[in-house]
Amino acid sequence: MTEIPDHLLQRTRSRRQALGLPVSEGDAGGGAAPAAEPAAGVAVPGASGAASPPKGPVAPSGPVETPRPEPQPVPHYVQAYRKRKKIPIWAMPAVLALPLWAVLYAGTLTEPPTTEVTLLAEGGEVFSNCSSCHGATGGGGAGPALTDGAVLATFPDPVDHVKWVITGSGGATGGVYGAEGKPSAGGMPTFAETLTLEETVAVVLHERETLSGETIEDSAEMWGDLGRLIEDQAVLEAGATVTEEEVTEVLTRLGEESGIEIGAEEE
Repeated sequence: MTEIPDHLLQRTRSRRQALGLPVSEGDAGGGAAPAAEPAAGVAVPGASGAASPPKGPVAPSGPVETPRPEPQPVPHYVQAYRKRKKIPIWAMPAVLALPLWAVLYAGTLTEPPTTEVTLLAEGGEVFSNCSSCHGATGGGGAGPALTDGAVLATFPDPVDHVKWVITGSGGATGGVYGAEGKPSAGGMPTFAETLTLEETVAVVLHERETLSGETIEDSAEMWGDLGRLIEDQAVLEAGATVTEEEVTEVLTRLGEESGIEIGAEEE
């Protein structure tokens, strides 16, 4: 066993004494040395009234400052809401009154009256196809005049008048037409494929009532014979097809608009 030199032991003792640590007999080289007085201001472990050094981590005596988390970015929809213009306070009464105004306004709305064009009015529109020959007011031109009762003298029966518009000059018998036996010059065109039965009846009404002054009461009984055109040979040869359904619809409408029973004999 190697012996430690005395000068090293002495240095160790001096160092421990300076630190306030106890010096063992082994440190003294076999002889017990008196414990050195601790240095001023140095606490000796185990001494009475001295605080023992803490063991483990020591909690700080002051307030602990918690690190603040970084702020999260504001969502885009929140940014849009914040930037959107708000309704001003002064406008709030008007906004609250809107539902009441809507109810009151809805109560004032009514459906516009339906104005259905009558056969007579429709006939005035259809007559534009005839005005180039008979004049805008029926006074005549290339074709004969239809005013002042002239058309009524030629066609006392309105059904014959309708047939003449359908067939044109092709329906003239023996080269003459009408009750007066007027010679046909072949200038009356056929409207068999141009006008419907309803439009033909409408334009005949216009010529008889508006241009020549007849009333529906004067010819109501004769209008009831409109169905004979269904099998009329001249009408068929002209290329027109008159059906029973068309006849019924026209007479029903004529009766509703005139307020009289079509086909009934006047007393």
